[in-house]
Amino acid sequence: QMERQRQIQAEQQQRRMQQAPSRQQQQAAPPPRQQPERRPPPPRKKDEKKPPADK
Repeated sequence: QMERQRQIQAEQQQRRMQQAPSRQQQQAAPPPRQQPERRPPPPRKKDEKKPPADK
């Protein structure tokens, strides 16, 4: 019985460790996505300014 309890505790700890990083990754994922979205707009504005300048 003691061995089974130890195995169960070990599995629970591993699951907790896996859940913790997965939650951190999900939270970290959204911010990086927002950064790339903010970067493209400035280049688009430059492209819009270039055509009138060429004219």
